Amino acid sequence: MEEKNNSVIRTFVGYDPHDSQGEEGLLNRLYQALHLLVNWFLLSQKLLRGDRTGRHITKVYDNA
Repeated sequence: MEEKNNSVIRTFVGYDPHDSQGEEGLLNRLYQALHLLVNWFLLSQKLLRGDRTGRHITKVYDNA
């Protein structure tokens, strides 16, 4: 599973184990719906540059 989608799934489902067959079908449907939501409909920003001043890093992002 992709790192970005894993954090989204954990937000909705939590960290408890879900290992029964009934839960598997529900989780697969949730994965499909959340995949579309996160990858097609939520805005994201790309990192343009990161400027380091000593230990501090200032990140500059593009518009969403």
